Amino acid sequence: MEASWTDILAIGSIGTLAIALWRTWVWRKDRAAEDLERIYQPLYTEIKTIIEQIKTFKIFREPYHRKPKLPNENWLKISQSKLITRIPVNMRRQLSKFYENMLLDYTDLLSVTENSIKYTISRVARGSLDRTIKEAAKADKEWRWMNSYRSWRLDEALADVLTPEIIQGKKPTDLDIDFLDNNLSEGIKNNLHPQDSLKDSLHSVERWLGEDPGLRLFGQKHNEVIENGLTLMTELEQRIHKIES
Repeated sequence: MEASWTDILAIGSIGTLAIALWRTWVWRKDRAAEDLERIYQPLYTEIKTIIEQIKTFKIFREPYHRKPKLPNENWLKISQSKLITRIPVNMRRQLSKFYENMLLDYTDLLSVTENSIKYTISRVARGSLDRTIKEAAKADKEWRWMNSYRSWRLDEALADVLTPEIIQGKKPTDLDIDFLDNNLSEGIKNNLHPQDSLKDSLHSVERWLGEDPGLRLFGQKHNEVIENGLTLMTELEQRIHKIES
């Protein structure tokens, strides 16, 4: 029995449809693999690195003005290309908020808070050190620091050593300066005014910082950024698993 033209056309249409569906499936598979390689895996890796740096306070500092900078190269590459249109709108908004608002606010607040802590430490230390210098000058004594730090840098050196610890939430009075920098500790002890002590200076620093809302605000921002980053990582991980399955 010979097939009619209707049957032949029907078979041809089915074949054409099957080929079209197969090509669509291949295209979608290739596109999903590209999304995985160029979008989701790079973003997941980058955000994971960001969160690790924030948690450990091991953030890259730009060479000259020492401003903290978190990695964003993958996001910039994706957001400035057509790849951005392949990310679902809701996730795109979350990523944009995280990279372009939260991280910028975090690094700005980190810099401001660090400078505020350093200023407080330097001011407290300088008060006692200045009294020592003035009394030595009045007594017509030749005055030299008994360590490798220059006199006008001793208070700043103390601020540089203590600030990274305090920004992590540690109390100044709980810090062991002998352990952090023994040379600096000896220099401070040897050159504080006889009526002062390093312990008293740390108590003063702790009191002044307790009246400054900066540390509390920074702590809140710190936790907020980590929480949002972990949420994004979870969503990216779910999308990666969905593509791979």
